[in-house]
Amino acid sequence: MFGSKKPEVMPSKMAAQTDAPTLAKATKEIESRYSRDIWLIKHREGFKKAGIAALIAVETLLVLYGIWAFADYYLIRYVDEQKMISSFLNGDALSSSVREQAPSEIAFREPTVLSTGAAFDILAFAKNSNPNFIAEITYHFQIAGKATDKTSVLLLQDSEMPLTAFGIEGDRPRNAELVVDEIEWSRINPKQIPYPVAWKNDRLGFVEKNVLHDPTFKISDKTVGRTTFVFSNPTGYGYREVGLVIVLKRGGAVVGVNRTIVSNINPLEEKFVQVDWFGGAPAANQVDIYPIVDLFDRESYLETSFETPKDRRDLLERRR
Repeated sequence: MFGSKKPEVMPSKMAAQTDAPTLAKATKEIESRYSRDIWLIKHREGFKKAGIAALIAVETLLVLYGIWAFADYYLIRYVDEQKMISSFLNGDALSSSVREQAPSEIAFREPTVLSTGAAFDILAFAKNSNPNFIAEITYHFQIAGKATDKTSVLLLQDSEMPLTAFGIEGDRPRNAELVVDEIEWSRINPKQIPYPVAWKNDRLGFVEKNVLHDPTFKISDKTVGRTTFVFSNPTGYGYREVGLVIVLKRGGAVVGVNRTIVSNINPLEEKFVQVDWFGGAPAANQVDIYPIVDLFDRESYLETSFETPKDRRDLLERRR
């Protein structure tokens, strides 16, 4: 039998040409990696030193920050905080905070003593500059060791009102002392009355027209003096009673005081008012009229009011 012989396979010329670039590329990558490794080996010590230096720098910064924080707290802020705590414990800071929330003090004017013949009257003034607070004031006058009866009045927000005592018998003293027995504050509820001053002015928009004062007016041949005017209520609120204090002035100085009441005045109504001065009326060139009404009392209003008044408890927050 004839033996068979496998033919030898010779690499083709094309295969040799294909493997040559691949081999060159691999050789180049190996040489690059080798060079990088050699560079890292040579600079390893430098990296180590740089890392140690960086750690030292970070630790130094942390130590410096700790020292600064310690100094800031114990040498700077601690002192300020101790002062703040001491001030608070002494009541200064607390008092300041309370003062910001508390109403400003009422300003009182010195009383004037006014002769009315066989007796005398006393007139002083109280002014509440707070737009959000009203005050109930209880007061009396002290004259020559004697005291008048105590009187309580409601001083509305942002308003001034007269404090009076009428018909005190005896010789007219040269002066009198106003004694304030008690002041009870109430804060106006901002949810119910967001604009308290405008709210008040809408309800007290009274107008006095044709004001005349005649100190020579006579009744049965007796000179008593008379003040007349038209009291107009252009508001949308009717009132059961509006107290009026009439103050006479001459040359800016108070020379007389009197009082009267206007009853059941409806919205948009006018009423003629006359006030007689039975103790004698001094000549005056100015007449000031002060209306007095408790706007926070539902009973002050008539049913003819255009708006139903709210309950006092909803409008005010009592302060002690």
